[in-house]
This record gives sequence, structure tokens and C-alpha cells, in this order.
Amino acid sequence: LLQLYRSFLTGLAPLLPEDEDESEKPAIGEEELAEAWQALSEVVMSFDYDSLGYMLTELSSYRLPPEAAGRLREVKEAARLPDWKKLKEILS
Repeated sequence: LLQLYRSFLTGLAPLLPEDEDESEKPAIGEEELAEAWQALSEVVMSFDYDSLGYMLTELSSYRLPPEAAGRLREVKEAARLPDWKKLKEILS
């Protein structure tokens, strides 16, 4: 049971809240951010949970503007279930 728990913890880690120092992260460019939102939207449309987790991990490694950081938190919250309908709403 513990081994199963650890496997889920590792797999779901990108979707858990983070307590990181944002100043250590590189800033993301406006164009890159727009491309990331578009790619996330495409992944959500195809219901690809693995790619969603990977992309959230990648996007979380950047320092985001406050509005984008709030949007990313909403996406992560919806991705926990995953709530595909809510994800589509957030990313549209």
C-alpha cells in the first residue's frame, strides 16, 4: 500500500500546491506564455492527462506574472480531479 501511495505521490506532484521561492525561477516571455496556454488548451481538448501533468510541471518552473500565476493555480486545481469542463472554461 505504501508503494502504491508513493507512486501516486510522485505522479501527482505537479498538481500539488507549491511553496517555492518564485524569485529563483526564470521569467517567462509573453509569447512563450501564450504558446503554453494554447498548448495546454489543446491537451485538455484531447483529454491527455499525462501531457497535462507534464506541461503543468514545465510551466510551474517559470516565474509568471500575477494574473498568469492565478490562472495556473486554477488550472492545477481543476486538474486534480480532473475536471475537464472547468479546464476548458479556464483555458478558453
